Amino acid sequence: MNVISNGNVDAWLWSWWWQAMASPVAISCALMMVVLIAAAAVLLRTAARLSEMPTTPKRSGLADEGGTATIEFALILPVLLTVILLLVQTTLVMGGNLFVHYSAFAATRSAVVQIPKAYEHEPVNWYADARGSRKREAIHRAAAVALLPVAGPRGSATDGATLGPGVAQGLATMHRRLGEREPVWIHDRMPGRMNYALEHTEIELFRMHGSEAGSGGDWTDGGEVRAERGTTIWGPRDAVAVHVEHRLHLSVPYVNRIFADGETTWGGLTMKLGARSMLTNFGLPEQLPDAPDLPRTP
Repeated sequence: MNVISNGNVDAWLWSWWWQAMASPVAISCALMMVVLIAAAAVLLRTAARLSEMPTTPKRSGLADEGGTATIEFALILPVLLTVILLLVQTTLVMGGNLFVHYSAFAATRSAVVQIPKAYEHEPVNWYADARGSRKREAIHRAAAVALLPVAGPRGSATDGATLGPGVAQGLATMHRRLGEREPVWIHDRMPGRMNYALEHTEIELFRMHGSEAGSGGDWTDGGEVRAERGTTIWGPRDAVAVHVEHRLHLSVPYVNRIFADGETTWGGLTMKLGARSMLTNFGLPEQLPDAPDLPRTP
């Protein structure tokens, strides 16, 4: 099978933003938000009408409607709060889905740069899908850094013991050079969030071939070739795809159980989100010829 060319990849693949907005998770969240907004509007209107009802009995001798209105308002309020909490959590899930798709793009961008590099025990265009591989760790960290805005409050990943403070120090240096005061959260929260992102994010590389672009650009199971565990050799212009899975922390209490399909090591509820992106391998790194020995004149 022929490898997808660079031009075909660019024509076939949507940008990560459009992929995120067209994903099933985004569509489901958008529909759910429309329903919840409509429900919240109806409940707010009903609550407003009940609050305007008189609290004293009428002289005509009719039953006191004030007490009934108070009871009805008390019954509506918990439903309204639940709808609002559901709307907030749905919005956060939709935002998390967007960041997971960006993380897949960032990891793929890192992959097409890292694969052509030469490290000790990792030659050019070789990729070792194993813990400890410098190329794999660089791609994993690129995915994790992109997920920092939606990462949970804390994690226990050993990789973050040095990476988390390093990211915090980099952000602090950026603020100082811009003449701004360092926010307190950089050193207090950033290391824990980096640990969470590393611990709850998994990556998997694929080597893609021409049969994979189905009708409409869908991913098909029959055409993809996964990078096997161990050492894999990549061609100079192979299409590199990275699949990212992240356990999104669900931070809204009570209603987060509706979305949850797992939990963290410390008991927080999570939802698994996945995304995939593809770019063309950069191939061999460019090498300039040796400088000439001829004397140069200004």
